[in-house]
Amino acid sequence: MAKICDFCGQKIGLLSHHLDFEDGLMGEKCLIKYKMGTKHSIAPGAKEYAKCHTVQSFKDFVSDGDSFKDIQQNFLTDKEKDKLVKKEKLEAQRGELRPNKWYLLFSLVCIFLGTSLILITPISNIVIKQMTRTALHTTVNRTSKSKASFNFKKVKSIDTISVVKGFFNQARVIGIISIPAIKLKLPIYQGINNVNLVKGAGTMKPNQKMGKRNYTLAGHHMTNPNILFSPLQNIKTGDTIYLINKSKKVYSYRVTTKKIISKYQTSYIKDVGQKKMITLITCASGKPGEARRIMVRGILN
Repeated sequence: MAKICDFCGQKIGLLSHHLDFEDGLMGEKCLIKYKMGTKHSIAPGAKEYAKCHTVQSFKDFVSDGDSFKDIQQNFLTDKEKDKLVKKEKLEAQRGELRPNKWYLLFSLVCIFLGTSLILITPISNIVIKQMTRTALHTTVNRTSKSKASFNFKKVKSIDTISVVKGFFNQARVIGIISIPAIKLKLPIYQGINNVNLVKGAGTMKPNQKMGKRNYTLAGHHMTNPNILFSPLQNIKTGDTIYLINKSKKVYSYRVTTKKIISKYQTSYIKDVGQKKMITLITCASGKPGEARRIMVRGILN
């Protein structure tokens, strides 16, 4: 005959846990409900409690808002007490060894951010080099439909966002500048917007023509001494600057002047009568906010 739980009236399975009270049984579902056991075991002290209590007395006990957990310690056998003490010690030891989850999460975030900051500059430099190489192998465009900007105030230091924008924005190459003595070779773009300057040199005035008057170019000085206009720090008087236009005509200039100027000395980009010259401008260092500029000037050979 199937056993019935005297608390809920449901049948108790043959393999289910149950608790024997003085005058009745508690099935597995009620064991879990009243926190006197689980699907796998009966709670310590529950058997001793049930031996000396009736079904009704327990119902009255829980109806008052009490819980078996509140009195469990009073019904533990010596063996159960020993097990409980050992369990508490083991959990305490595990707790000491287990780091706080928020501390662990914070540590992982710090490690991720630190690694990102360390790697972001080298990765950006690699991308800049690749964009420059790709642009140098691009056919020089005869016309450019995009509007060129010559507003110096809008030029910002290169950051991750500008590198990403430069990667996805295919600006039109209008020429090439090459200075063999310092191993500099870059595409030339019309204007000095941030997309252009992240991968090459930009013209500083509208309607400039190579070999005519003062041809001015600007470029970024990076912490990496080998990319963009950074090599200009090593240029010397007498070095040769080559420009290649859209018709692949080559213009050569001999460097006559190299000096440090203020960023406010913009007169160097102006034409000097009909003199045929070139002027290159870059920051004096790769530090953000650098107020000085390297100015290199050469005359047409």
